Order: sequence, then C-alpha cells, then structure tokens
Amino acid sequence: MFKKILFKRVLLKYAKQHPQGFTIFIDTFKIHELKPDQTIRYAVAITNNNTKKLIKRCLNSINRNFKGYLGGWYNAQNKMYYLDIVNIHRSLKHALNEGYRYNQIAIYDLWKDKEIKVSDKQEEK
Repeated sequence: MFKKILFKRVLLKYAKQHPQGFTIFIDTFKIHELKPDQTIRYAVAITNNNTKKLIKRCLNSINRNFKGYLGGWYNAQNKMYYLDIVNIHRSLKHALNEGYRYNQIAIYDLWKDKEIKVSDKQEEK
C-alpha cells in the first residue's frame, strides 16, 4: 500500500514537470521514460480519463503487477487534463484504427512529437 501511495505522488510530480504531456512505461510502480524510435512510435489512449473521479480510478487500477504505458496531457480547448492507459503501435494505420475504435480525438506520434487527428485520417480512407 505504501508503494502505491508513493508511486501516485511520484507520478503526480512527473505530470507537473511535464505539463504539455508525457507517455511513460510503468513496471511494478517504477516510471521509465520512453525513448521514441520507429518501433515505439504512435501512442493511442484506450481510456478517456479527464475528471478527478476517472483519473483516481485509473490510478487505482495500477497495481504492483501492472506493466504498461500511461500518458498524460492537457487539452487547452476544454481546459481538462487527461491521464490514460495507452497502447503503443509501430503502424500509423493500426494506431488510427484503434484511436477511432476508442473515440479518441487524436493519437500522438512520439517520434515526430506531433498530434495526429483521428477524424481527419478516418475521412481520408
């Protein structure tokens, strides 16, 4: 229990240090920064946590056995912060399809450090 509380504090501190957004790998309550390349490329949120209640639920779902990606970002349009469990894809097509399936506004190209709108790309199909 103590490790989980400490992890939450470390994660919140990390989020404050990266207010424009971040994608990290979590392994047994440890934060590992990603080094984007051609294989760690497109980040797709598979949750949509933008209220205190939903963010708290997301944090509570991370237990000591959790291994996966977590992303945080601030949406200036609706002035809300998001904290989501994230999948990473090599393929833009797969990432866009997953983003569309999970009703995401955008996915993120970690390699090029840019947002890609999901709706725009789906209309091009």
